[in-house]
Amino acid sequence: MYFGFGAIAKGCFELFNRKKFNLLAGEKSKFPILLGILDILIGLMLLFNIGASLVILPYFFAAWFIIDSIYEMFFAKIYKGVSEPMYWFTIISNVLGIILGVMLLFNPITSALTLAFLVGAYFMVTGVTYIVAAFG
Repeated sequence: MYFGFGAIAKGCFELFNRKKFNLLAGEKSKFPILLGILDILIGLMLLFNIGASLVILPYFFAAWFIIDSIYEMFFAKIYKGVSEPMYWFTIISNVLGIILGVMLLFNPITSALTLAFLVGAYFMVTGVTYIVAAFG
């Protein structure tokens, strides 16, 4: 249930901040809207259909990691002109997110057993990226 609340909060955050992302990117993108709605739907699925979400939880997180990392890769170009170290930090952390998502996708049994650790590691990397972006 905590993951469901987290997904809903993340989706709302992406929907509310899409204008800032579009301004920073210098282009109109529908991707933040799509990702925000997808996060909210995943969160609702995790909250209200607990039986089915336990079965497909590893696949949810794999898709979530991959899509979210690709989304952040699109916005890495914002940092290229401003801060070269932040640009490379964003690229590296998102490539790790994609690799982690692919590992979750192709090995769901192992990912089900280590899901709490992997999700914690992913959120930690994402949190550090956001903190560095805020002060960078």
